[in-house]
This record gives sequence, structure tokens and C-alpha cells, in this order.
Amino acid sequence: MNVRLHEKVFACDVPLKNKLRTIQRISMLHAFTLTALDHLQETENKRGTPVDWKTVPRKEMITDMWKNKNRLKTVRYMKWLGNFVSNQLTMKREPVESTAIKSIGYNEDKKLLEVEILETGRIYQYKDVSVEEYLDFMDAPSLGEYYNRQIRDKYEYREIT
Repeated sequence: MNVRLHEKVFACDVPLKNKLRTIQRISMLHAFTLTALDHLQETENKRGTPVDWKTVPRKEMITDMWKNKNRLKTVRYMKWLGNFVSNQLTMKREPVESTAIKSIGYNEDKKLLEVEILETGRIYQYKDVSVEEYLDFMDAPSLGEYYNRQIRDKYEYREIT
């Protein structure tokens, strides 16, 4: 996956649904590429390595997308990549009881915290937030006060909507 390309898509000033559609279309191109690479790997397995590609007939090097196995493989790759992208780029936020904050999400692997502001509906994603900080935030008697005091100006962030 080209994460940098996806980051550039996400940096565009368009609605989130358009960004996700664009990335899914990119995933389709990646799926065709993966199917073609599988086909070349099969050719290599059949002929042994190293392959002298100059001696391989052209019809063995071209991935025939009219063959059902290649079409099905491509569809499987598109589905897998689409799910992968959605899971990597979107975060499930949980609604919270607060007069200032609508929802909070956290990705422990990436140390990303997302906070959706109740009044504006804006969503901010904060980088390098430890799991301890996230747990302290969730346990705070006032989420809004904790957010303003401990999160908002302390961590690097980007607005995602």
C-alpha cells in the first residue's frame, strides 16, 4: 500500500466520502497489479528461477483478465484492499456523555486519538497519544475540561473533516 499517496488524498480539501472513494479506486488499480504479479509468479514457478524472460512467450507474460480465475482473483484483491484501506484510514469513535465532546476514538497501534466536538461537528486526530493518556481522558470527570487542559494544545493534530 502506498501510505504516502493515501495521506496526500486525505490532505485534500474535499469531503471524507470523496477521499475514501478515491482511495478505493486506487485500490482497484493495486488489485489488477497484484493479479498480474501472481500470474508472473506462476510463470516463474512453472519455468524455474531465474527465468530468462526473453525466452518466455508473450502470451505467458500477459495476464488474461477474461479468464474467470483472474477476474475472481482481482475482485478478491479489490475487496481485501478496500477493507484494508477503510480499516486503516477510518477509526470507530464511541459516543460519550459530555456537553462538549460528541465522540472519542483511539487506535493503540498507531497512538492516534480522535475527538469529535459536539458544537461544531469537527473531528480532530491527535498523534502520539499514549494509551495511558487515552484512559485518563476517558476516566476524567469532565471530558471537556480534560480535553482543553491535557489534549488540545499538547499534541500535534490535524482536522479530518
